[in-house]
Amino acid sequence: EKAIRDHAASDHIETLLRFFRETLGTLLEALRTALGEGPSAEPAAVPAAVDTEQIKPAVALIRKQIAECDPAASETFERHRALFAALLSEEQLGLFEQHLLGYAFGDAQVLLETGVRAHEATNANPLPAEI
Repeated sequence: EKAIRDHAASDHIETLLRFFRETLGTLLEALRTALGEGPSAEPAAVPAAVDTEQIKPAVALIRKQIAECDPAASETFERHRALFAALLSEEQLGLFEQHLLGYAFGDAQVLLETGVRAHEATNANPLPAEI
């Protein structure tokens, strides 16, 4: 945050972000292992079908937070993980979480919109428009 506030060179900020992501990833992996949620743990069950009306508020909120580069987006994601799991593949869901935790909001937005488009292609009830 300090580097951004001080208008540091973009390559320096990118280096700091990369270090932060790696450090955070290592910490999260250690926590998952300690909590018994390591790679061998079974993933949480994903609902077969989620009502579009349930997804709409979560998508609208996280879109707003992503657009504002709001770190609370990761909390919204955790709170509504099952809903986002209905929009994204397991791999995309993991990447989406990593992007949010690493403040890579542009990358998170791309994944979210990919999931929304896929969801809308199979459902007649569209989700809220992009911000």
